[in-house]
Amino acid sequence: MHEDADLENFLSAYCHQDWQVEHESSDAVVAYFTASESGGQIDAVRTQLSALLARDEDEAALGATVRR
Repeated sequence: MHEDADLENFLSAYCHQDWQVEHESSDAVVAYFTASESGGQIDAVRTQLSALLARDEDEAALGATVRR
């Protein structure tokens, strides 16, 4: 398992291509995630997402990182 496995799971399981069909907004996706997962999982995603955003990369670089 790599260091961003929890974030990868969040993105693929909750922020997938059909999220707009299943939820009214991105806030609703996050609410569903936080209601469905453990506190440890939520904290791990928060930490991994913060680390990713702290890299201060442009959108193309962030996209490449997330798709790896």
